[in-house]
Amino acid sequence: MCGYMNGVRYPPCGRLCDLCTALEKGVCKGCIRSEGKPEVIRDTLRKLGLESCPIWSCAESRGVEHCGECGEFPLREVPQLVQSRTG
Repeated sequence: MCGYMNGVRYPPCGRLCDLCTALEKGVCKGCIRSEGKPEVIRDTLRKLGLESCPIWSCAESRGVEHCGECGEFPLREVPQLVQSRTG
């Protein structure tokens, strides 16, 4: 599950993993390759009782490649869900 823009892949949230230093250094495979379970947040997900990123899971459950394709975008719950679970 990913979108494409100008030949660059991006996950449902729109974050460009290709620009992330963790991906560049090989510390993380990114959301696309890890199917919403990137190494850089895996411990946080585990502590919160989540198997994958809440934005990834939302897009997957709605059958969209990214949030912009969703008929309910923008969801008011997503920023609150992410903020309440990450910090």
